[in-house]
Amino acid sequence: IINKKENGAFFIVSVESGKIAKYKISYRQKIVSSQIKYILTTTKNWNKPLEQANYTLVFPTTIFVDSINFVPEHAEIKDNKIEFSWSEENFMPEHDLDIFLNNKNK
Repeated sequence: IINKKENGAFFIVSVESGKIAKYKISYRQKIVSSQIKYILTTTKNWNKPLEQANYTLVFPTTIFVDSINFVPEHAEIKDNKIEFSWSEENFMPEHDLDIFLNNKNK
């Protein structure tokens, strides 16, 4: 990490010309409201889609997910957690990832 701030972390991705690189980025945030947003649309700044993107969201089963604006391919409950996952190819998102939670415990 090159620069870490309260609202994010910044790092350099270095890829040699003509080569392919694969990076795994993990992100966590404290749930403080019934809406969670993950910014995806900055991909447009690169003027090139992500060749492949894999997304995994994990929540404790005590939190009820009302809706996700990207349709997960898989949902699995294990170890008191629910995991949603999906993949995209040639992905140039038109909107950010929005997740809406129900504040009531199940």
